[in-house]
This record gives sequence, structure tokens and C-alpha cells, in this order.
Amino acid sequence: MATATGTTLHERSADCCSIELSAAVEDYLKEIFAITSLGDSATTSVIAERVGVRPPTVTAMLRRLRQAGLVEQVAWGRVALTSHGKEHACGVIRRHRLLETFLHRVLGVPWDQIHDDAEVLEHHQSDRLEDL
Repeated sequence: MATATGTTLHERSADCCSIELSAAVEDYLKEIFAITSLGDSATTSVIAERVGVRPPTVTAMLRRLRQAGLVEQVAWGRVALTSHGKEHACGVIRRHRLLETFLHRVLGVPWDQIHDDAEVLEHHQSDRLEDL
């Protein structure tokens, strides 16, 4: 369960990984999924640009993700999600889309204004709420 410091709310996720599934970790998994789903290579520089950080920061995170079994190096400078990493990435994307739908249908937020709010909230939605 989440703490005041922002740790994950996703009990199932927390029990299966050797890494805390923080907002940053989830953002990296989601971006790697998005990049590779388009058929592009998930390189340090591409990930850095999409996440908005410098390449050395990406290198450090990729090391952590690799040690946790969430990504694997598929070629020099390129990574891909493992099946475990894809599972978590798809969970984040699902929560994001559920939140966008909720914000639009229930709260009446215009579609062109919901993405940024869903981007923040996706990391703080409980498993219980997601399963409703």
C-alpha cells in the first residue's frame, strides 16, 4: 500500500519485484513499451528524450530495471521489456486510460485537457479502485 513518500499502491506489483515500482520506474516502463510498440529502438538517447532526463540518468535506471528483470539488452545500446516488464507497463497504461475515461465521463474534463492529470494520477490509483 502507498505511503506518504509516494511508494506504489499496487500490492501485486510490489510483491513480485525486487525494485520499488515508483512513478519514475513506471514512467520508464511505459515509455519503453511505447517506443518498441512503434517498432522503434529503445536506446538510451531516445528514452532520455521521451522521459525528459539526461542519458546518464537513463543508463542508471536501465541498470536497475535490468537487475530487477524488467528489461533486457537486445543489442548494443538497445533494450526491450521482458514479459514481466510488459505486464507492468500495460498495467500503467491501463490505469492511465481508465483515469482519462473517468475524468472525461464523470468529471466532464475535456479530452484535450485530461492527459496531464491522468499522467500524475496513474501512479496513485489503488488496485482496489482499478478492479471496480
